[in-house]
Amino acid sequence: MRSRSRSFLVALVAIALVAASGCKKNANGSGDSGFPPQDDAGSWDGGNGPAPGTFLAPCLLDSDCESGHCAMNRLLDDGGLGGRCTKECTTNADCPSAHPWNCGDLSNGVRTCTCTPTALKETCDDTDDDCDGIADDGAQCPGLETCQTGACTCPPANACQAAGGGQDCVDLQTSELHCGTCQNACADSETCAKGKCVCPGEVCHGACIDQRYDNLNCSDCDKPCAAGEECVDSHCQPVDPEWTAWAPTGQMSFSSQGSSVLDNNTGLVWAGSLSDNVETFDQAVTTCALSSADGHHDWRLPTRAELLSLVDYTRFHPAIDTDAFRDGCSIDPTTGATTNCFAGLEWTSTPLATTHTQLLADGGEGDGGAPGGDGEADAGAPDAGSPAVTDNRWAVDFTDGSTRAYPVADRFMVRCVRR
Repeated sequence: MRSRSRSFLVALVAIALVAASGCKKNANGSGDSGFPPQDDAGSWDGGNGPAPGTFLAPCLLDSDCESGHCAMNRLLDDGGLGGRCTKECTTNADCPSAHPWNCGDLSNGVRTCTCTPTALKETCDDTDDDCDGIADDGAQCPGLETCQTGACTCPPANACQAAGGGQDCVDLQTSELHCGTCQNACADSETCAKGKCVCPGEVCHGACIDQRYDNLNCSDCDKPCAAGEECVDSHCQPVDPEWTAWAPTGQMSFSSQGSSVLDNNTGLVWAGSLSDNVETFDQAVTTCALSSADGHHDWRLPTRAELLSLVDYTRFHPAIDTDAFRDGCSIDPTTGATTNCFAGLEWTSTPLATTHTQLLADGGEGDGGAPGGDGEADAGAPDAGSPAVTDNRWAVDFTDGSTRAYPVADRFMVRCVRR
């Protein structure tokens, strides 16, 4: 009987030791208890985060922290809260300087640094939205802009005066409006590659033509498509009349469908929010194709006509109904009013159809007198060893509702649609 009791006690001790070992493993970041995984150095966040137990390190219990204080101020992917180690303080100067950190109220005889998180990802607003101790770290800005002191700012090397006033933030190596230098616009149907205006297709009667999408020169010069047809991938095919079958009422009207927005005029269903980041055209196509928003799997990138149907020309910055589309808006908790909404370029699936017949200034096959060009015929195509000239796709600027085609390597926001 005594032998059995001794064996039972040994078994209980063994079980306790295994359980303690498992808890320790979870607390060190196995991910089973909400901790980020650690690297070999005992840190987390890809080796950039604090060591376990130190200020701002993940925690579940006060005993996980060297200070003895674990604050639940870390947003998790599922919307719940995780903990971060905090520290005792006397004044706000003892805490991170980023808003909204402060030295909290007295509790149990001590004051600790506190912060209330507002988002999983930082936005460029000079605020520590995720309470990791650093304001705006990793904040995304549209296009080539970078986050500087709480505002998205265009680097001086990319800033050009826009034709209608204001500023364009562009890559001078690819911008068709500012190719090589500011205000050096490429001619119709030309594109900008390595800072030079070049013709991406063929030259018909002195004009730069993309024969894949030109209704007058489809696959070859002087080979027009018939009435009711359009040139797509060098083939004439019937025009899709679906989008022209809309019956607009003259007044925009939207309804909520889960997290999506139904346009009551066109019957199109729009994703209720934009992409998290700016994306290239190919990335934008993939983003929509892989979306399963509201349980649907037929999301796609909209055509130019479809996206333009959202433009409200009675509004500016953004030119869209912000009651229906609150992308990136700040919302007043009392009145529900929206401010500081996103206004910028969004991709469409529509390619640039080069039906223009404007002749190059000197009749040449090269940059042919395009502003800033050298007029030499050998500039009509990329030189040997240069990258292939990219296709262009239309984008809509919801600052004012304007639209223009851009190289597919440019990065804009994405708004998916389904029918």
